[in-house]
Amino acid sequence: MTSADPAQLGVPPQRAKNLVSPLQEVLWRREQTRSAGADLVLGEAFRLRGDLDREALGKCLAILLNRHESLRDGFLFAEVPGRRAGQLVRVEMPATNNLAAEQTTVFDLARGGLFRATLTETGAQEYTFLLRASPMVADGAALEILLDELNELYGATRLPELERTYSHYVAWHRGRLTETRVAQQLSYWREQIGGALPVVELPADRSRARAIDGWGAELRLEVPAETGRWAESAAREFAVPIETVYLAAFKGLLQRYTDEEDVLVATAADLRQPGGFARVVGCCTNTVLLRTDLSGRPTFEEAVRRVHKTLSGALSNRDVPIGSVLEAVQPERVRSGASSYQVRFEWLDHPPAELQLAGVAVARLASQVDCDLILRMWRDGDGYAGAIRYQRALFETSTVADFARHYLALVARAAEQPQQAIPDIPFLDSVEQQHTAADYPRYMAIQHLIERQVVRTPEAVAVSFGGTSLTYQELNRRANQLARYLKGHGMSPRTLVGLCVPRSIDMLVAVLGV
Repeated sequence: MTSADPAQLGVPPQRAKNLVSPLQEVLWRREQTRSAGADLVLGEAFRLRGDLDREALGKCLAILLNRHESLRDGFLFAEVPGRRAGQLVRVEMPATNNLAAEQTTVFDLARGGLFRATLTETGAQEYTFLLRASPMVADGAALEILLDELNELYGATRLPELERTYSHYVAWHRGRLTETRVAQQLSYWREQIGGALPVVELPADRSRARAIDGWGAELRLEVPAETGRWAESAAREFAVPIETVYLAAFKGLLQRYTDEEDVLVATAADLRQPGGFARVVGCCTNTVLLRTDLSGRPTFEEAVRRVHKTLSGALSNRDVPIGSVLEAVQPERVRSGASSYQVRFEWLDHPPAELQLAGVAVARLASQVDCDLILRMWRDGDGYAGAIRYQRALFETSTVADFARHYLALVARAAEQPQQAIPDIPFLDSVEQQHTAADYPRYMAIQHLIERQVVRTPEAVAVSFGGTSLTYQELNRRANQLARYLKGHGMSPRTLVGLCVPRSIDMLVAVLGV
């Protein structure tokens, strides 16, 4: 070990390997309150085709388990001398079952086995390969590290020795969270997210009431070279990092899609880099909330400046785990049981890691997604690329493809002419513009148009308000129930019925029912 040992980082050697990080403490508390079967999980699923060496793959996974101590951890409360209550500690578990034949769906923090690989044969030289991990032992960046190292090991490359371990990281992070730092950062977050958190509710193809399993699909983006150059030019002109331009365009599009001026997006804050833990696998990434006020018809230049201020402030106050922030600030939830965010933006310093096994064709099937939609952007050689990960239970691929096309169009036009107001920046193509100007059957009453849409897309979202949504089928059923009720009380089509209903979904139901 060439780096400082845990004692030099402020932790007695006998306790170093048992300490949990502040992030893990918050995740553990969240785990205790989750409903049965609602595992918190990270995951990647791949299809493998070709001459796979299953034995070699198993050995590679065993090496990774032995290399990274966090992957062998379990968690339990232990009695600590001098303390009245027990303390959450990490306990090393045996590294067994490194390549299972069947997926085990439940993680038990006390029993370990919180990193799992599943290989299922689906045909001749065809397999489904699934990597899953509890966020207690890994994060998104850790999965990227593991994919890189798995590629190297399968290709018979010897990995360099780790200079620092997860125990070193835990000691560093705990030492960094002084009472003064925590108080300062909580004060910042009270100003940023106090009160009601805004909800970014993108128009979905299916109701959010249906079960969501967390598995999402991915759609890749190729940023045209000219668009990338315009974005770089805007970044230079406004003296901001390039990711700020792409984030501002994302927020601008969300504002246009939802008509909400208070736009909240989450992003990942990797805590490895400040302390030099770039290759450490573990729970090292915090989530920060980026809340930006886009009221007053700001120009794109002004939006970039507002987003830059938001992003800089959030990253400067990223050390306190988001769970601790929410526990301390207690922001009001706009809808019951809502997550603190619905969309994420992630900027990567390099293209994301891909599984590459010699002699095997690999295709990514799905990834675990913790919200409705995630936009990931990165540098790709001399240009830029990206991907949208989205909940398959909510969105059709065609809907996400439209969103991607609109995003790239808005980036290009906003960066080229940054003095345009966000609401005025065009992003529809010529065909879509014709569709928005198209006529509709004016001879049909609105309730009949709704009924026709029920036949076409019964599960599509018809109306959303205040965090609640109804599909066309649900809207039509509720309107029919009200119509039958009125008819049963002697009302006829020619009867005048007064409505006194606040702006709500019930108001629309009443209009259609009457």
